[in-house]
Amino acid sequence: MCASSSRSRDIENIEEEEENTQYGTWNGRKVRYGVGSWPIDSVELERQEAEHWLLRILLGYPFLAPVDQSLRRRENLTILDVATGTGTWAIDMAELYLQQCGYGGYTAEDGSSELRVGSDPLLTINVSLTQPDLNSFPSSLAWPPPHMILRSLIIHLAAIHGFGNNVPETHQLTPETSSFPELIRRCLSLLRPDGHLLIFDTDRLPQTSNHTTPTGARAFHDALRKSMIHSGVRMFDLDAVMLALAEERVVVEGSDVRVPIGHGVGRMGQLGKIHETNTGAYIIASQYVMCALGGYTEAEYDVLSHAFRRDIKDYELYNRYHALTVRKLA
Repeated sequence: MCASSSRSRDIENIEEEEENTQYGTWNGRKVRYGVGSWPIDSVELERQEAEHWLLRILLGYPFLAPVDQSLRRRENLTILDVATGTGTWAIDMAELYLQQCGYGGYTAEDGSSELRVGSDPLLTINVSLTQPDLNSFPSSLAWPPPHMILRSLIIHLAAIHGFGNNVPETHQLTPETSSFPELIRRCLSLLRPDGHLLIFDTDRLPQTSNHTTPTGARAFHDALRKSMIHSGVRMFDLDAVMLALAEERVVVEGSDVRVPIGHGVGRMGQLGKIHETNTGAYIIASQYVMCALGGYTEAEYDVLSHAFRRDIKDYELYNRYHALTVRKLA
């Protein structure tokens, strides 16, 4: 196993000491405190998992062809799931590619996590969601850098770094990184030649088919974005990432899909209904960030959320999802 028993005990101690300060309740919902604070109860986890399955259908996620081909033709590669919130992606990869070693955290409602190593259920360890103190690692081994806090736990960063991971994934809401271009460079430093970095960006600002955003939807998302920035989250900048990739020896492939919110015909209509339900749950979860962290009153949130919901009914809106596959050249 990749984890040492002493390191596991250290993490268990962190969990015991910090559980009371890391988690709390707001309006009856369990929330995780700190940078990137967000509801973390079963309702929110179900929403995130439903969104995962929607992306899986529409983007081929996690079955992106270049990654699939690489993982099927080689053995003993390492998969690293970074900052995706629930760890569902890593679990999928571990179940699909039994010969590979996958790392990822799944956040439970009680604030605990599981580290899934490969596909063997016997290699599941209960660990704390709290990020270990990276300053305790030698600077040459510490990854991610000490100034970055992950939304999901990556355990034994020093040991994982030494394996030369093949498929790291990063998320658009990873808070407190010095810069996203730097994060991308650090991800690439983990890759062997021909390794892949997957970047998924879920642009939540809804648009019509004419690429316009109605007033109510824009007002809600502007308020949510301001609240998230106020809480310490540094928002993803796809343009800056693309500029950083242009300076690296990589090959970039991408896909871009529009997901309907509550409309469409046939199969897309069914997916649109799922996405409408997810969007409603996302609006409800956003109340905590806007009111508890962003300074908005309950009445202001009610007005903004009602305007957004009205636009969903009055317009055929879409969310855009981007997926980049970055292959490191030799």
